[in-house]
Amino acid sequence: MAPKTEPTPPTHAELMAMLEAPDLTKRERRELTKAARFQRRIETWEARRATPHPPKLHRAVVTLLMMAATLGMLWLLTFGSR
Repeated sequence: MAPKTEPTPPTHAELMAMLEAPDLTKRERRELTKAARFQRRIETWEARRATPHPPKLHRAVVTLLMMAATLGMLWLLTFGSR
């Protein structure tokens, strides 16, 4: 038995090309538009996953400042009433 290959879904560009057909009904046009939007989101997500961005420095700085502020508040709550 031959191995089964799953058909690949059409790309966003292919779906947009299908929308150019003049004999589409409103329902078919709406479904193709919805499928094209969904496929564009998938392609965008895959592109972002393929090229991860390095962590931003300001996020680490803000995290450290928030940790220091939390420790300062804890210190004030425990020792500040003396």
